[in-house]
Amino acid sequence: MIRLADNIRKNGFDYTLVQRNDVAAIYAQGNGFFEVFRIKQQKEKIAVMDGKSISYPEKELFPSNEDFGYTAWCCFGLHRALDRLLMINNNNDIQEGDTEFYHGDSVADDDAQINNLIN
Repeated sequence: MIRLADNIRKNGFDYTLVQRNDVAAIYAQGNGFFEVFRIKQQKEKIAVMDGKSISYPEKELFPSNEDFGYTAWCCFGLHRALDRLLMINNNNDIQEGDTEFYHGDSVADDDAQINNLIN
């Protein structure tokens, strides 16, 4: 399995890994915004083009634009991003049509729970 890189460039933005686990990741966009998403996986596959086999390895995927609001969110501020990561880890992330920037109330009991995620 090829893991997501620590630094990714997509759609004209540079993203830097802040926090991840086996389920979800947070990438900083560098402007106060953070992308938080459930890590999706692409299975290994072989395609045939012009009679030649092309192998695509199993790998983790950065979210597509269509994933936002379903398995990916853009959060302003690290505290909100970490809070969303907690929601994903607790399986509370999927809310049909949740396409707005996440500015909701904290699900963390206290800041210590958030700090445990980044330490």
